[in-house]
Amino acid sequence: MPNYTTSFSNDRIITRKNACQYIHTNTLIPSYIRGIASEAFQSKSMIKTIQFPAELSRIGARAFRNCNGLTDLSLPNQMQEIGSGAFADCSSMRRVTLPASVSELPKDLFSENTKLKSVEFHGQDQLHTIRKNAFFRCQSLTSLILPESVTTIDDRAFYRCKSLDHISLPGGGKRDRQ
Repeated sequence: MPNYTTSFSNDRIITRKNACQYIHTNTLIPSYIRGIASEAFQSKSMIKTIQFPAELSRIGARAFRNCNGLTDLSLPNQMQEIGSGAFADCSSMRRVTLPASVSELPKDLFSENTKLKSVEFHGQDQLHTIRKNAFFRCQSLTSLILPESVTTIDDRAFYRCKSLDHISLPGGGKRDRQ
């Protein structure tokens, strides 16, 4: 993950030091924010919803890890980079909507989100890679339709997803759990 100070001025990044001013049950990230640094909101269980600005393009590693109150996640269309484990251990997360602009789902992205049931991909997808443990122990996920743009799925990307019975693979292929 790049150092955000090289990409944005400091007033356009939320860090661990300045995150406290944004923490609310219904968190609204201001429109001028372009990046959220690593661990900025980690373990802030009081967050139930997050509204991201349309121009947000980067979320650092473990930025929202262990935000156990968070139930739904919809990332903005300008999102380009998501750090590893950014939304891991969010035990109440049930639904995720990912924009077409994301090219890689990093290691441990939704790891241990045991109540995650729905993952949707929108638009003309650029997603090409799903990294190791991206969906580790997402025990409530039963099916998944991947975009045709996906070319690489690392080993254990869906490890211990015990209810995952069906994945529609890129190019129209399908795979049922055997």
